[in-house]
Amino acid sequence: MSTQISVIKRRYDRRIAVLVFFIMLTVYVTTAEGYLSGDPKLAFKVTMTIKNQEDIPGFELGETRTAGSSPIYPLCYNGMLCSIKPTANSVMFLPFVIIQDLFHPIPDDVFWHNGPPERTLTGLFYGPIIMSFLVAIVFLILRQLEFKVSTSLVVTFLYGFASTAWPLSQKAFNVAPETLFLLGGILFLIKFFKNNSNLSILVSGIFFSIALHTRIDALLIIGIIMLFLFWKKISKKIELKKVLIFIIPIVAAIAIFGIINYIKFNSFVEFGYGDYGRADLFLYPLHLGLYGQLFSPGYGLIVYCPLVITTIFSFRDFFKKNSEFTILFLLFFLSFLFLYASKEFWSGGLGSWGPRYLFPVTVFLIIPLAASIEKRSGLLFRSFLFITSSLGFFMSLLILPIFTTIIWNYQLGGYGSFKITPGLPPPIFINNPIYSNFANTIKFQSNFFPDILLLQAFGEIIIVYTMIILIVLGILLIKLLKNYQRKMAVSYEL
Repeated sequence: MSTQISVIKRRYDRRIAVLVFFIMLTVYVTTAEGYLSGDPKLAFKVTMTIKNQEDIPGFELGETRTAGSSPIYPLCYNGMLCSIKPTANSVMFLPFVIIQDLFHPIPDDVFWHNGPPERTLTGLFYGPIIMSFLVAIVFLILRQLEFKVSTSLVVTFLYGFASTAWPLSQKAFNVAPETLFLLGGILFLIKFFKNNSNLSILVSGIFFSIALHTRIDALLIIGIIMLFLFWKKISKKIELKKVLIFIIPIVAAIAIFGIINYIKFNSFVEFGYGDYGRADLFLYPLHLGLYGQLFSPGYGLIVYCPLVITTIFSFRDFFKKNSEFTILFLLFFLSFLFLYASKEFWSGGLGSWGPRYLFPVTVFLIIPLAASIEKRSGLLFRSFLFITSSLGFFMSLLILPIFTTIIWNYQLGGYGSFKITPGLPPPIFINNPIYSNFANTIKFQSNFFPDILLLQAFGEIIIVYTMIILIVLGILLIKLLKNYQRKMAVSYEL
C-alpha cells in the first residue's frame, strides 16, 4: 500500500507543479516589460555575436576590455565572447533569438524601447519562464520535505507573488537561473537522502554545476553542501562513492569554466571583472553592508520582501521537523549575506527591486514557513502572516506598471543609482526613505503609465484574456486536488 501511495503522490505532485508553472507563467508574461536593460542587455550582446558568429562591434585584440577602457577590467582575447557576464547567460538567451528568426512572433518592424525584436521576445518570455519553473520547483521541494499539498501551495504562491520573485520576473538577471538550478540541485539532494539513488545524487550535482556557470557565487552553496556530504560520509551515513558521484560534475563544470575563461581572457581564473571584482572587499565596515542588505529603505530585504520576517519563528518550527536542512538553509543565506555585505559595491548599482544579490538565497528563508503554517493556527500568527504577505504583494504590485529602468537606474530627485561615488558611504537614496526606490516608485505613480508590453500591444482586453486563463487553470487545479484526495482516501482504505 505504501508503494501505491508514493506513486500517487509523485504523479499528482508533478501534475500540480505543471499547473503552478502555467499559473505563474500567465501572470508573469502578462505583466512583463518585454525589455532588457543593464546586465541582461550586456549578456544579450554576446548572444547576438554567437548567433551571427562575429566579434562585438569595435573589437581590437589586445585593446578591448570587458567593460569600457579602464585598466581595472581585463583584456579580451576573443571578440565573440568578450563580456563581463558569464557566457552561459548569453547561451540561455539563444533559443528566443532563434525562435524570433524562424517564426517572427514579434513583427520585424517593432522596436519596443528601441530594442530589436529578438531582444523584445527575450525580455517578454525569458524572465517569466525561468521564474515560473523556479516557483514550480519550490512546490516540489516542499512536497519532498513532507509538507501537505495545501501548505505547499500556500507557501509556493506566497513566494511567487509576495516576494521579490514577481518584480524580478520582469528582468533577465542571472540570479533567476542561478536560483532555478540551485533549487533543482536541492530537490534531487532531498530525493537522494530518501532513496539513496546514484541517479539522484548525480542529477543534483549536474544542477549545481549548471548553477555555477550562471553565477560564480553558487560556489558558496556548493561548498557548504560538499562539506555536509563529507560530514555524512565521516558519520558513516552515506558511502564515499555517493560523494564522488556528486563531485564529478562539479569538477567538470569548474574545468569547463576555466577553459572558457582562458578562451575569453587568456587566464583560467579570470571571470571578467578584473581588479573591480577583487579589490572592493572590506573597504567599509561590515555593519554598513549588513544594514544596507537587510534594512535600508532603498534596498533592504526586509523592506522589499517583508515575508522574510516570518523567519523569527519559522526556522525554529522547521528545525523540529528537519534539523539538517534548517542548518543548511541558514548557512546558505548567511554565506551570501556576509559576502555581499563586505563589498564596497554591495548594492550592485541598485539595479533591482530589493537586494538581487540575495535573491538566490531568499527562497531558503521562505520554505521553512511551511512548518509554521502546519504547526501554528493561532490568530496572532495568522494575522502576522497576512500582514507580511499583504505588504509583500503590495510591494510587488507597486513596481509592475512602471518602466523599472527609470526607477532603479535613474531615480527622481537627481539621485541616479549609477552615480554612486566610490570611497564615500552609501549615497543618500539608499538610507533616506525620501529618495529610496520605494518612495520614488510611489511618486512616479502620479505620472502613471502601464509599461507592460502586452497591455500596450493589445489594450485592456489582455487583462480579460488573462483572467479567463487563470480561471480555467484554477478550476483544473481544484479538480486535480479533489482527485488527489479521492485517490489517497481509496488507497488508505485498501
